[in-house]
Amino acid sequence: MEKYLAIDVGGTNIKYGLVTEEAVILEQGSLPTPKNGANDFLKIIEHIFEKYKSETHTIVMSAPGSYNAKEKTYFIGGSLRYMSDINITKLIKERMDCNFSIENDAKCAALAELWKGSMKSVKNGLVITLGTGIGGSVIIDGKLYRGSSCYAGELSGISTNWTEAYTTKTIWSKYQSTKILLQHYAQEKGCTDEPVTGQEFFENVINGEPTACLVLDKFCTNLATGLFSLQLILDVQKISIGGGISKQPILIEKINQKMQSIYETYPYIHTTKPEICACTFGNDANLIGALYHYTYEVD
Repeated sequence: MEKYLAIDVGGTNIKYGLVTEEAVILEQGSLPTPKNGANDFLKIIEHIFEKYKSETHTIVMSAPGSYNAKEKTYFIGGSLRYMSDINITKLIKERMDCNFSIENDAKCAALAELWKGSMKSVKNGLVITLGTGIGGSVIIDGKLYRGSSCYAGELSGISTNWTEAYTTKTIWSKYQSTKILLQHYAQEKGCTDEPVTGQEFFENVINGEPTACLVLDKFCTNLATGLFSLQLILDVQKISIGGGISKQPILIEKINQKMQSIYETYPYIHTTKPEICACTFGNDANLIGALYHYTYEVD
């Protein structure tokens, strides 16, 4: 049985897992994402690989960033700005002497869902991942749409204010991410010095804590507004929500309620109402998608 070391690089944590060729995760863990520089980042990856190199010689990685088709290189970006000018593929292959592939994190989530999850057999769909930022992937005719420069679906940078000049102060990721959701809650509670976890927040929502419910309601209203706008452009059958918080049923329920409200308020806008659900693989989608990319897409 072939095994692979799948690594999902996030802005907060680096998740990893030993995965079989059939996408069964045998073992997994996580470590904090280094904030100081590329060398610390590479040390973490090397440390993880050392743990599993007796069982696999292949690393498959999901990370924020983009592929340079001309140079055939991948550069990690997003919140890891210190990796933006570094050829991660070349460095890891040389440093660890292993097989290696890397793909954008949001695209990995979509590939996992297309392969064995919520997007299987779906012709046109949209996968949204909520984490440190907001990622997206578009599925057209049953295939992942990458665009002319492999940048399609980068939702974090969409402006939320089209009446003024573009600025990163008003991009979607500044309003619609798990990080922002928890920050808003902490601000409303006046506890900005004490980080609030997603689990704590949703426990408070389920228990009916007024501030938590209000913050979630506003978050889902804004998210549904964005999704409706995207639906006017893409006209998809299904939208799958990924990221750690997507496993919270109340989140998906609330987004559906807000989307339904938009359709009821504006019945004369004749766009199809998409099915909205949680990603099948949740927080593991990027690991599974990274494996799919290596197995079926890498030459």
